[in-house]
Amino acid sequence: MKYWTFKHKPGNNANEYDSKKFVEKAIKLNSALMQFEYNHQDQGKVTQNWNKIQEIEEGDYILLRGDEKIYAVGKVIKPRKKADEILNLEKIINEKNHGEFHSGEFEGIIHFDDSSVFYEDLDEEDGWGQRIDVQSWMYYYPKGIEAKSQEYYLPGSNEFGVNKQLTEKAAIIFIEKLKKYFMGEELSILESNKNIVLTGAPGTGKTFLAKELALKMLFGKDKIEFLSEEEKVQLKAQTSFVQFHPSYDYTDFIEGLRPYKEEGKELGFKLTNGIFKSFCKEALLAYNEDINKEESLKRKFVFIIDEINRGEISKIFGELFFSLDPGYRGEEGAIKTQYYNINEDYHFVDIDTKSFYIPKNVYVIGTMNDIDRSVESFDFAMRRRFAWIEVKPEDRVSMWDGKIDKFKEDAKKKMNALNEIITKEESLGSHYQIGPAYFLKLEEYQGDFNKLWNNHLDILLKEYLRGLPNYNEKLISFKNAYDGTPQNIGQS
Repeated sequence: MKYWTFKHKPGNNANEYDSKKFVEKAIKLNSALMQFEYNHQDQGKVTQNWNKIQEIEEGDYILLRGDEKIYAVGKVIKPRKKADEILNLEKIINEKNHGEFHSGEFEGIIHFDDSSVFYEDLDEEDGWGQRIDVQSWMYYYPKGIEAKSQEYYLPGSNEFGVNKQLTEKAAIIFIEKLKKYFMGEELSILESNKNIVLTGAPGTGKTFLAKELALKMLFGKDKIEFLSEEEKVQLKAQTSFVQFHPSYDYTDFIEGLRPYKEEGKELGFKLTNGIFKSFCKEALLAYNEDINKEESLKRKFVFIIDEINRGEISKIFGELFFSLDPGYRGEEGAIKTQYYNINEDYHFVDIDTKSFYIPKNVYVIGTMNDIDRSVESFDFAMRRRFAWIEVKPEDRVSMWDGKIDKFKEDAKKKMNALNEIITKEESLGSHYQIGPAYFLKLEEYQGDFNKLWNNHLDILLKEYLRGLPNYNEKLISFKNAYDGTPQNIGQS
């Protein structure tokens, strides 16, 4: 097994900014890309890079590189696409000629009989058809890690080449760094604990973060636009989303009797699986299919429960309190559900066809607002089965990137000033802070902070302060903090 960097914009004119668009294209395609053809580039560089390509084998690791930085890591696999033509790589190198198989002249997929991993997809319109597929890019870190120093590479690797072989020591260090930066505290806790609840003030993007964590866990990517078409299909199969509310119950979540009518017969009732039990059954099928696969290939399933505290937890989960515990996942946590005696469709435990359990490859993410009045009723038995992660407003300002860039600095000042005075208010505190999601409205309002206040924040803060002494003075002090006006009145 060898470790390589794959550089996307080779040559003396490379720069990190231009390289990023090719990095992102590679992330989406799950392929390392290059564009080196005889008669199109310097022949010496083409020869050098194509010779290196012959050394890359299935099972090697590629660290995706822009110009000077590494962004992700992937394990090399055989080509995903079937060949239309099979050529000889060595012959092309010796003759220094692609013949009729140049990009723009030939459409189709070309494999090489002397390389099991490198191929060309000349259906690509932009010319970036030369590629090596990876299982998936893992730990994609958009800021990248500096990797230009020659000390990271084996002797003889050319700085301007597309492929450079890393020393094993350097590769392991890079992979560990990528994993650390990519995963963050939340994902590490989810992997170890199986169940987490993201809690915090309104507008801190908890639901968005929950979906981002699911993407990271399943595909090593943090944005849907980076998923391949195949991965988008997998995402639908391996994730599920539900929002709890006061009337949600066990029959919705686990199983229950539902009205059912067959043609020509009277209306009756049929035992039907709820959303969570159906999800667990699909996860179990995948778990059993993947049992002999290496760990990185085993599928994981993520179930997101939005507003988890708004439902009556004991009524919804029933006897699953036991099975949900991280220490009782799998067969040892098997239980009998309320309707087990009339169920003819259990497929969970071979030795007891009337039992149900949560498979080990299922992860649960809940979200909840700290200030919701129903927080206090959240069952203590359920609380200890989850790890609790507080999502703070200042930790989630990254959601502004690419959306309100022009107003970001002013938004940060106003949000921090407002949250500081809210926190100091004895009747409120940090749980009532304003999250950065509210400030995304600035995109719609073209940076008009007054509209944001009048249409959203003012109404919310009035609700917070309703019934408190000196209501008007406190609201004025909040507005002064938001506007950056010195505080002269309404101090608590």
